[in-house]
Amino acid sequence: MTRKSIITIVTAIVLASCAPTPFINIEQKDNIPELGPGESYIDVKFTTLNEWSATSNQKWVTVTPSSGAGGSSTIRVSASANPEYSVRSALVFITSGSLSESFTVKQKEREGVIVPQTSYAAKAEGGEISIPISTNTDFSWIIDADARDWLSVSKTKSEFKDHELLVKVAANNETYMRRGGITVTAGSASESIHILQDTKYDVVKMAVVHNGAEMAINCEGGDFSCVIDWGDGEKTEAIGENSHQYKGEPTTRNVTIDAKGLNSVTVPSLSNVELIDIWCVRK
Repeated sequence: MTRKSIITIVTAIVLASCAPTPFINIEQKDNIPELGPGESYIDVKFTTLNEWSATSNQKWVTVTPSSGAGGSSTIRVSASANPEYSVRSALVFITSGSLSESFTVKQKEREGVIVPQTSYAAKAEGGEISIPISTNTDFSWIIDADARDWLSVSKTKSEFKDHELLVKVAANNETYMRRGGITVTAGSASESIHILQDTKYDVVKMAVVHNGAEMAINCEGGDFSCVIDWGDGEKTEAIGENSHQYKGEPTTRNVTIDAKGLNSVTVPSLSNVELIDIWCVRK
């Protein structure tokens, strides 16, 4: 081997030993902030010696830019809104030559509240209703303004993420059924609960003597139809003004009006019909 060859080999070895070692350094690799549940993003800084590319193993994550030259770089990791009620995670890979580094991105769960049953019936004498609720975040509730004098709520937590609302219902001493609502809110999600309370007065009875005349009864307001038994075998079911033509000689008829759920029952016309008595029947 000539002296020139030996010098060439030694020079090559020296140059090779002086070449920089490829690397990938990701800032805060093990402390990447958690993304919010909606559309969100985080910027991640890193440095490489050579050209690089970035990808993710999840379709709900996008990385921009997806490649670049060596040196200091910043990528934006974006996530679509999380439709699930649980935290999800993805890996982001940065590759430079034969080197590859990765970091984990986590996204918070979708905020939600689940109320399996949203309509409840309460007895006229009142009581307590237990309403199960499932949520993955803190929640609050608000009672309809016109029901706050007879509905009240206390919260009891039974198990992790499972709760129950204890709704206290005051006795209904009105002559009509009443309806109240409670809205439960957890983060950006909400559910409405409806409570319908019965009344102790649900039947109006009257005794009349007719002279083969027409009698009118007006049932107004509320949410339910009015059922009238005219006392002669005929019945009418309707809201609003109802009239009935009696036939035959003057006879006493016991008229029964199922007025449950109605605000008022009036008899606007008693022409040729004599009202003997009228009373309400409690349950």
